[in-house]
Amino acid sequence: MNIVENKNPLWTNEHIQHLRKYKENYGLYITEQEFSEELSNIEQGKPSKRCVDAQRCFEIYKDEEYIGDITITKIEDKHNELDIVIFDKCANKGYAKEAINKFEKIYFDEIGTVLDVIIREDNPNKDKVKSILEANDFKLVGYNDYEDLIFSKSKEK
Repeated sequence: MNIVENKNPLWTNEHIQHLRKYKENYGLYITEQEFSEELSNIEQGKPSKRCVDAQRCFEIYKDEEYIGDITITKIEDKHNELDIVIFDKCANKGYAKEAINKFEKIYFDEIGTVLDVIIREDNPNKDKVKSILEANDFKLVGYNDYEDLIFSKSKEK
């Protein structure tokens, strides 16, 4: 498995369809019109950036196949929130656990010292995500105002 930073990530049809299907899992508030507009942009060869300035996008490849993304969002210096997307065609194969494990090495060596993950209360896969995080030694540190679970891992000293 390879994790490669994409400094100019653009929306693709696969991303839009995945996020449309799982928008509640990610806590997204995007309308059907917004999805349709971005699909139109993609069809016209003018896709929008899929990360904002406070984010960094890392693409996940398994045997040369692009299978998803890890995105980190800056919370404060050396402290980021992680989001992961594994496309349906590659789901339930252990790739999320493997990708997080591999990404941690990059993150703690080159980027930051604290990494948080929020599991949305209404995410139907929250038990599975929780299990993946615990297998990667993330610890439950609390809940936010929406009763979402907050997991964290810090760089070992």
